Amino acid sequence: MILGFSLDDKQWGCFSVASLKDIEWDDSIFDSLVLEDERKEFVHDLVKNHANKIKGTGFDDFVRDKGKGLIGLFSGPPGVGKTLTAEAIAEVAHRPIYKLSSGELGTHSLELQRQLNSVLELTQIWDAVLLLDEADVFLQERTDGLISTNAVTSIFLRELEYYGGILLLTTNRRASIDPAFRSRIHFCFDYTELDGMAKAQIWMQFLDKIRTMGQPKVEVTAAQIMELAKLPLNGREIKNVLSISQSVAKERKQTLDLEVIKLAERFSGTRLM
Repeated sequence: MILGFSLDDKQWGCFSVASLKDIEWDDSIFDSLVLEDERKEFVHDLVKNHANKIKGTGFDDFVRDKGKGLIGLFSGPPGVGKTLTAEAIAEVAHRPIYKLSSGELGTHSLELQRQLNSVLELTQIWDAVLLLDEADVFLQERTDGLISTNAVTSIFLRELEYYGGILLLTTNRRASIDPAFRSRIHFCFDYTELDGMAKAQIWMQFLDKIRTMGQPKVEVTAAQIMELAKLPLNGREIKNVLSISQSVAKERKQTLDLEVIKLAERFSGTRLM
């Protein structure tokens, strides 16, 4: 046995040495991102350069150990690819990804500072990409009278100054971000609702992935994909619908076709809205 940390469970524990193996990075995940080529090439080159930097080289702040990190902000509605972009960046950089939501750090200033310091220290030691999902509470603009909120924002700003790793933030409330973050964030991507072509591409990618698994057999035409692209679903919802469709088709030992997909969509969680 060997002591280690599970990035999925965020827990320390004992792991079987016999089960340890080298990480197999999947650079193809970056190619599957539904982003304009210019944006993909920009973030690819930026991340690869930061990941390959030799200690002590590259542009730096005048203050020692300050400004060495790479901080990105992804803003937009749910299910448009913000988290997937972060995961793809980690694969391209050949680094593990530590995913964290704002609720896991707490909102009281002392607790936040302690938890944040611990996470930032560990991710730098591990050379991990840190994804802080739904970071709105930490990015919120400071206003008179909101002492607790202001303290959280100030602590987060201060910690960003000395972080040397790759930190990715997601938000769906960009308009409420404190202006002081403008000088801390190195690149920012705005995501809009997916259009028909983007949805069609996502449907095709997930269907192709199911095809490579061999089961069930997929029979969905290009025309039917364009029909599916008209459904009011985001990327995450498309994935969920196809996951349900795959399970139903496998259990019934039948082909995954348009009929099964529409059945899954009709009973999916998207109907809650």
